[in-house]
Amino acid sequence: MNKTPHSLLFLWRRPLLLLLLLFLCCASVCIAQKDGGDAPSTGVVRELPRKGRSGVQAYTVATSKRQLIRIKTSMEDLKDNTLNNKSLKDSILDGDNLESRKNYCTNTNDTAKGMDGYNFICHNESLLTEERKTVLMDKIIPAAVQLHAERLLVDPEGTPLIIPRFTEGACSLFTVPENHHNPGVEKADFVLYVAAKPGGAFGITCADGRSGRPIAGGLNFIPYPTASTRPNVRQAAHHIAHALGFDYERMKSLGMISKINVRGVERVVVSSNMTKKKAQEHYDCSDLEGMELDYKDSNQSVSSTWSWRNAKDELMSSLHALAGAYYTALTMAAFDDMKYYSANWGMEEPMSWGNKSGCDFIRKGCLTDKGVSNYPNAFCTDERLRCSSDRFGIARCFSVDVDEVHEDPTGSCPVFLSPFHMELSAPLHSFPCTELEEGSFLGFLTGENSMCLTTEDYNLERENGTEKVTEIMSGVCAQVLCDESNRKVKVKYSGLSDFQECPEGGNITVSSSSASLNFKTIYCPNYTEVCTVASDGSSLHPLLNRLPYAENTVSGAQGRLRGVRASVNHIVVPRSTAVGSHDQGALVEGKKDIAHRVGMNGNSAAHSLLHALLLAVTLVVVVSL
Repeated sequence: MNKTPHSLLFLWRRPLLLLLLLFLCCASVCIAQKDGGDAPSTGVVRELPRKGRSGVQAYTVATSKRQLIRIKTSMEDLKDNTLNNKSLKDSILDGDNLESRKNYCTNTNDTAKGMDGYNFICHNESLLTEERKTVLMDKIIPAAVQLHAERLLVDPEGTPLIIPRFTEGACSLFTVPENHHNPGVEKADFVLYVAAKPGGAFGITCADGRSGRPIAGGLNFIPYPTASTRPNVRQAAHHIAHALGFDYERMKSLGMISKINVRGVERVVVSSNMTKKKAQEHYDCSDLEGMELDYKDSNQSVSSTWSWRNAKDELMSSLHALAGAYYTALTMAAFDDMKYYSANWGMEEPMSWGNKSGCDFIRKGCLTDKGVSNYPNAFCTDERLRCSSDRFGIARCFSVDVDEVHEDPTGSCPVFLSPFHMELSAPLHSFPCTELEEGSFLGFLTGENSMCLTTEDYNLERENGTEKVTEIMSGVCAQVLCDESNRKVKVKYSGLSDFQECPEGGNITVSSSSASLNFKTIYCPNYTEVCTVASDGSSLHPLLNRLPYAENTVSGAQGRLRGVRASVNHIVVPRSTAVGSHDQGALVEGKKDIAHRVGMNGNSAAHSLLHALLLAVTLVVVVSL
């Protein structure tokens, strides 16, 4: 006669133990099932301490599938100023002098081939001097790429990217190295081809991968001669976003677009789930339909940019060149709504324009019937000079058409614009604090890290040729120091020997030693207003700490470029992918620690803890029995 095994009989006589074991098995299956789906699981991973540094814990969000996008840049069209692109050579008419045609402009009145395929006579604004080229290659492009590389996650390419041959359109005018076609580009999720040909800046997608995600694109960009690299970095990042897929036609094909009636006219909006959600949160309008796009011409062609009226200071605003160009949750959400991107939430930059303004900010006119603005920080009604909404400079009120295409009945919107070029002729229009020469105005401290701070109204006298002009001013350019750990702002104006703390929501009185200044009070800004974008264009917004990354090497020069590791061939790697000079033993131990904290298969620490507790209880019961 068969006998029941002793072990089973033991369990059968102990129902509590059997129940606990059943619970333990079910919990394990549930955990495995939860993390085995299509959506990438996430967990909090402790950052490994750098060798020789303290073990203060920092954390990063890690996904079991998607990773930060790896963007490599190719700058062949900047290295050689001769036409080495076959498509360009073939497009030159018989009788033209090939030797006189260049990739970019170096001298006025030279002839270069523009990105439209036509010959272009070079002028000052189209020149790419050696100095500008160095800044473009070593600072602007890496920093602009990094803004995307630390905010977008993708399914990483497991094999080299095989770049197809571009035979027509603007993409055919970029030089693609032969080895990009075969064997391909290793350890990359996207390749950006950079040129600086005359004819205007743009970004364009050149090839999509199997998933439909862009894998190659082109950027044509000539930096504007500014003391600060901020406006150039942010403009380049704007155009790179288009190359990465921020495009109306792409959004339309993905079902992200709707048409609505607002302010008495029909508008096109990005109405996909995350974009709508983040727009509702930003404007504090629970039934907002989405984010409006602009129109670009009288043919009612929809622009691949946010409506400047609603998002003037956003990275993808149609007025990005005249504003702060913040990489906010709005643009991150649009990428997140594309099936092949995920946003790295926590990296979004704040923007004051329209923030928590309510539905009327979107749905009603910029001014009331009485000509008054209900949103004075955005729309203006007077001629005095004051800080622009992004605080990068002093600006005058300009009236800008809301929509030339549909003749928006709300009319034009008067706003303070802060172009990054100088306008010092009468009347004084605007000037960025970083570009103004020291001593131009009494009390101003300009240059790097200079921002506009609000003051009481005062009279500013300045010379305009042989005449003296008096302006009504309510702002001053001052040096700003950001204390990130305590989220405090310190300021220094002309006549002050050291920085002075400026508490948020408070004000400081001008010292008696600066009695000659016309303003007496500086009103302290919110921390995020002046401590979001650095003068070099990088992000000062508190970031999710990345896994350790190596020292940078940029064009052979050693140095740390914020958040970027670039080699002499301009490979830009997100900092989370690099190990750097860490002690390998510590790295192995750290990996074991991470595996323990998040679960061996990417399970969250909470699931692993539950598993351990159930096992412990079971062991206690067994021992007691």
